[in-house]
Amino acid sequence: GDVTSISCNLGEVGSSGTPSISDELRRAVRYDIDGLFIGEVRNSRARAACLGHAATREPVVTTIHAGGIADAV
Repeated sequence: GDVTSISCNLGEVGSSGTPSISDELRRAVRYDIDGLFIGEVRNSRARAACLGHAATREPVVTTIHAGGIADAV
């Protein structure tokens, strides 16, 4: 199948004028996708958005940025 890459710069959390992870997930599903790969999840807001998306829509595969196993869990 086809692979579509969407680059986005979410900026710092709380920055005005930058899209949120939820905005970018909504933009991605406009492509009629079968699944998502997200390069790296670095904070709880992004994690919650990805888990919510995966629970209600397409599968999500990602890497996480964590200081250790406890942070990852």
